[in-house]
Amino acid sequence: STFYIKNKGKLVGMLCINNDMTPVNDFKASVQTLLSGLQVGKEEGPETEYSETLANPLTSLANSIIGKTIANFNVAPTRMSSEEKQRIVQQLNDQGVLLLKGAVAEIAQQLRISEGTVYRYINKK
Repeated sequence: STFYIKNKGKLVGMLCINNDMTPVNDFKASVQTLLSGLQVGKEEGPETEYSETLANPLTSLANSIIGKTIANFNVAPTRMSSEEKQRIVQQLNDQGVLLLKGAVAEIAQQLRISEGTVYRYINKK
């Protein structure tokens, strides 16, 4: 921006103010990068309903793998023996599911056992 300084209509000086917008532009680019990962529903009209999914894709994947592994045994977790539950935990460990945050708690919940039991099964091998 440039401001003209006048005295009795005569130009006596100018004041120039310059801003370095690099930090602002960097911030804008970062926000746009973050927002590009979000998906907004298709705009079809005023009656369009939008849903917001807050689930972590890795958590959903882990839950799916845990559920499928348990289902492969064709026995409800409440009727499984401790050996069957141990084999399930070992299979999930071999697949790397236990490396995901919250996986131990989810396995414990789905198998109807404590988290401590899951850790004991991991260490048994």
